[in-house]
Amino acid sequence: MKTSYEKFDVFIAGGNITGLICAIALSKNKIKIGCCDPNIDINNFNFEDTRSTAILRPGKEFLESLNIWKKLNNSCLPLDKMEIIDDNKIFKKFSHFKNYIFDSQELLNKPFGWNVKNNVLKKTLIELVRKNKNIKFFSKQSFEKLLIKKRTIVIKLSNLKIETKLLIGADGLNSKVKKSIKVKQTLIDTRQKALSFQVEHEKSHKNISTEIYKDGGPLTFVPTKYRDKMNYSSVIWMSYSKEIEKLTNLPKNEFKKLLFERSLGIYGKLNLKSNLNVWNVNTMFVEKLCHNNVILVGEAAHVLPPIGAQGLNTSLKDISILNELFQNKKKLSYQELLREYETKRMPDIKKKIFSILLLNEVVKSNSVPIMFIRRFGIEIISKLGFLRKNIMRFGLN
Repeated sequence: MKTSYEKFDVFIAGGNITGLICAIALSKNKIKIGCCDPNIDINNFNFEDTRSTAILRPGKEFLESLNIWKKLNNSCLPLDKMEIIDDNKIFKKFSHFKNYIFDSQELLNKPFGWNVKNNVLKKTLIELVRKNKNIKFFSKQSFEKLLIKKRTIVIKLSNLKIETKLLIGADGLNSKVKKSIKVKQTLIDTRQKALSFQVEHEKSHKNISTEIYKDGGPLTFVPTKYRDKMNYSSVIWMSYSKEIEKLTNLPKNEFKKLLFERSLGIYGKLNLKSNLNVWNVNTMFVEKLCHNNVILVGEAAHVLPPIGAQGLNTSLKDISILNELFQNKKKLSYQELLREYETKRMPDIKKKIFSILLLNEVVKSNSVPIMFIRRFGIEIISKLGFLRKNIMRFGLN
């Protein structure tokens, strides 16, 4: 007797931000979408995340096209300018630190991006998925294994099986989908960790996102919505793993003192408003994005250091391209769709990985020649208008 399973056009393993947006986007094509996540109960969402996400202009436009942005608009702050400060020990002997301002008005009369708290973003996406009749979410269910048949894929979840025409792995760095299809990945350990937390500060951020470069990694302040105040930011502090581990074990007052010194006092007094969240900073990319009727998106396919807000925005580009291909699905078979996705995304991902990896190496280096290159490189970029604009465009795209 032939076994019958619940059938889907597309099934997404991973119900975090990337997986949820992917489900919402593809559901617009009036197809049946399934999605699962072992850590999310869609009917009882209670998840603490001290991080925030800067969504750049192309990502915002994509979320607008999905009717997601209007739900987030009142919960985010525009990032009008980007400030880079090179806290360089060589040049400190001769002068105080130097700052460089990059203004979004030079490109268009719009901000570079908008910052939104991860908690707010996830809650909004979950509410939209719950109300979407084309999406069925399997709470507290993890992807376990698959069986690729001639035209479909049978998927075993924690305690049931389903069948789908296409499987999307959006289940992060340690993706079970990726392991199931035996796609090789290159994982680069940067020997860094990152701390994220929220702070209230004495001086206004003026909608300026600030990155302070120093050996070990950058300290980044990103303006964050908190009532009507202009003195609340999300912070990411990157440094060598041992230094971050020491920071996490400090008494609160000592940590605040070191944070004030590391921030050069530019925001005045600082008060911690959340717990510290710590994670390893890795870079990862896969040898291929597709295998049979399986596609990898988001951090299952690529992981970037948290510099320049490229992480989620690269994932949004994955989903945007995939959605475009689905809109032309009548002209394409699934195999053609997968080939098109691979062709369109892989070169862009490799370019992004290389550029962010290089930037991270330059920012964290304590080599005297590299520190000279870093200072004069930023100086040249800031003074040459055409070069400055092209760098800003590359960061947005």
